[in-house]
Amino acid sequence: MMSALIVFVDPGGVIIDKDQQITQRQDLVGECFVRLLGGTQKAWTLAHRLVTNHLEKWGEAYGQAPADFLSFYRSYQLHWVTGMCELLGMLTPAEEECLGLAYRAIASITRCIQAGLPGAVEAIRILHQQGYPLHLASGSCSLELAGYLDGLGVRHCFGRL
Repeated sequence: MMSALIVFVDPGGVIIDKDQQITQRQDLVGECFVRLLGGTQKAWTLAHRLVTNHLEKWGEAYGQAPADFLSFYRSYQLHWVTGMCELLGMLTPAEEECLGLAYRAIASITRCIQAGLPGAVEAIRILHQQGYPLHLASGSCSLELAGYLDGLGVRHCFGRL
């Protein structure tokens, strides 16, 4: 049975517990960058916290997002990786390599996060089985969303990301 009703879901706070997501992500960044560039988990985790705090304040100072999300996202990821490398005294890779590292890290990290809210996964599966078209409404990029949904085992329930 196909429903005329379309369901939009916001992952943050509806499917995923944001506090758990943030905590797990911080620890997973360290693990991931050790595999990508060496060093220690503790150093990468600390660098991540310092850089993301700085980037958050930088974004708040501007008061509004740039005209297009893709430019903002690219710039954020570039500053994230270069900032961490600089804090760790590492040679900063070229721009495209930094972006590649960021995107590989995000894909890996988000798939490992297990922060589903109680009952959310079951509700998604039931809605999907009953034929409701499911879509996401989020301020996150599709790379991150795909990872979170893969980690929860429900990506197949949603339309194209």
